[in-house]
Amino acid sequence: MSDDRKTVTWKDLEVIKDRTQDVRPVCTRLLGIWGYDLDKRKPGIAFVDADGIPVTDLDLAAFMTPLVENRTVINVPKYKSRRAATVKEGQFTTSKDNRHGRLSGLTSKQGSFSFGIRIEDMNVIQMKTGDDGTTETEIGDYRVLLLQDVTGEWYEGWSTIDILPTGLPKEIFQKLSAAANALKFPYFIHPNRWPSFYGKYYAFAKVAITRLEDQMKFMRAEVKRL
Repeated sequence: MSDDRKTVTWKDLEVIKDRTQDVRPVCTRLLGIWGYDLDKRKPGIAFVDADGIPVTDLDLAAFMTPLVENRTVINVPKYKSRRAATVKEGQFTTSKDNRHGRLSGLTSKQGSFSFGIRIEDMNVIQMKTGDDGTTETEIGDYRVLLLQDVTGEWYEGWSTIDILPTGLPKEIFQKLSAAANALKFPYFIHPNRWPSFYGKYYAFAKVAITRLEDQMKFMRAEVKRL
């Protein structure tokens, strides 16, 4: 965690609790604390497996965060959903293989150690009929792909992710291995990270969430009243 991100103090807690003050700057700095700073990390190769693929000591989430920020295009060659897919009216998928598109976010499931990614899946086709009877075709829709199961192990429905050269800074790869075309990650988030998670910033975040929920409730009521 970089020093410039350690900017949330106990005085900020008073701002969070005060309805008359703008809480957004504090929340922005608080988000920075939870974020991954790959520039400050010193990842390396832990070992090389039997297939000759380097295994890094970096969490996958830390590596994927700058990919999300750059909206990098990725491809998942094989993916099997755990549950039956929900089909929207007028929507169909061209192929269950090679799910590809821009990476838009990392996901987690509340109450379990389960994580995944959200992509704009370009295998999805949406047919929409306008009021005049004409039909328009839209390509792409957001899909969440599960990567780590609630057991803390990798979900068996996938095996690899291809990262396509779409303006991604080379420094991200050079931090790990300038020669390797493939890398293995042992964890999405290392299980031993929980002690660093539950600290004062966790308490700040809980209070901030309560404040934002209360503020949104008030603003929705004001919109309805007006």
